[in-house]
Amino acid sequence: MVRRTSRATPAGQETPADAAHPDAVSRRLASDVSLPITTKRLIIRPCTEADLEDLHAVWSDPEVMGPVPSKAYDREQSRARLTEKIRHQQRHGFSKWAVAERASGKVIGECGLHYLEGGPDIELGYKLARAHWGRGLAAEAAHACLSWAREERPERVVAIVDPANTRSVRILDKIGMVRAGVFSRFGHTWDFYIADCATRIKQRAARPHVKSSRWGLRADVVLHGA
Repeated sequence: MVRRTSRATPAGQETPADAAHPDAVSRRLASDVSLPITTKRLIIRPCTEADLEDLHAVWSDPEVMGPVPSKAYDREQSRARLTEKIRHQQRHGFSKWAVAERASGKVIGECGLHYLEGGPDIELGYKLARAHWGRGLAAEAAHACLSWAREERPERVVAIVDPANTRSVRILDKIGMVRAGVFSRFGHTWDFYIADCATRIKQRAARPHVKSSRWGLRADVVLHGA
């Protein structure tokens, strides 16, 4: 269950340019976000320093990181990556979150959202430990995080994926994201996917309770106007 309280900034205190900046959006919308997100099999919550060992086991696996494409992380790189996620959560109210099994409580990977190159787009991403591949857990986590974004954020949600990473492409297709071009950086080109969240956030006041029986996601959204 996700409970979220939003306090709007009083009119006249920001210029249009200021209001559109990712930091300003985050301050208005993410000040009182309550997590975790709970699905049928997973708990998705903000990362803590205590998650280092479990997440390092994921990020240090060449089989997990290779399709990104990226190299396996050493411990210091994992520590820096975890610190970055914690800071993003503190600043913006969302981040790439720790994914834990409901049954055991063990962290088995990450899934969530962060600003792509500083914004304004929010990128959806996910990585699970290899031992948990093939069970539909990545799709379950990605669907939950995308649903959260559609209810809680006005920004466009995007994803980038290596075309050769067919496992990840299938996940994006399954959760309803649509290929909309390519994204090129650092000598590599990814497929670029989008999800329309602007329309969904306008509808949230009309339907504050959202269910998805397929993955067992439920989000209760409580809005308080200015």
